[in-house]
Amino acid sequence: MLLKVSQSFMVVAIRKSAMQRQTVSFLSRRSFSSQKIFNPNITRKSIVTPFPPLTEPIPNLPKAVYATTKEEHQITKVTTLSNGLRVASENRFGQFCTVGGE
Repeated sequence: MLLKVSQSFMVVAIRKSAMQRQTVSFLSRRSFSSQKIFNPNITRKSIVTPFPPLTEPIPNLPKAVYATTKEEHQITKVTTLSNGLRVASENRFGQFCTVGGE
C-alpha cells in the first residue's frame, strides 16, 4: 500500500494496484455509526469517567493556598558555615539559587 499526501488539497491517495487509485479527503465529516442517535437524557454528568469534572470543586478537599509575592517581607539571611563559606538565603517560592561574591 502506497500513501501519498497532496499538500494543496490534503488528500491521501491509496494505490491498490498500478491501475486503481482511491482518494480520501481529510476535510470531510466522518461518522462512526450508521444511525444518527440523539438522546436528550445524556448529559455531561452522565458520561462514565473515573475522574471528577474540572468545573466543580472536589468535595472534602481543602482550599488551595497560593504563594504570594510580597517584596517588603523578604529578608536576606546570611549564614557563615564552619568552612568559611557564606550562604545567603531568602524565603522565596521556587527551586533556584544564586552564587556570587563581593
